[in-house]
Amino acid sequence: MERADVVIAYSTYTRKSFAAMGLDVSKVRVVPLGAPPVAARDAVLAPVAGSDSRLVFLWAGTFGIRKGAHYLLDAWRKANMAGMPG
Repeated sequence: MERADVVIAYSTYTRKSFAAMGLDVSKVRVVPLGAPPVAARDAVLAPVAGSDSRLVFLWAGTFGIRKGAHYLLDAWRKANMAGMPG
């Protein structure tokens, strides 16, 4: 951290954790992970020219309640994604 020009943190919690450890946080920039704007289901599932028309979900990291996996599964059920082809 001492040698870095800029440190990117994904949350203010991370920045505060650095400060609690006594680190200089003046060069820490918080760039939260975000999500794209909500789109209508039909628009999201519409085929894209030149693609194989499959909707792919990617989960990176631990799949568990602490990371909100239950929200994804709930949304999946509510959107009736289980019956989607692919």
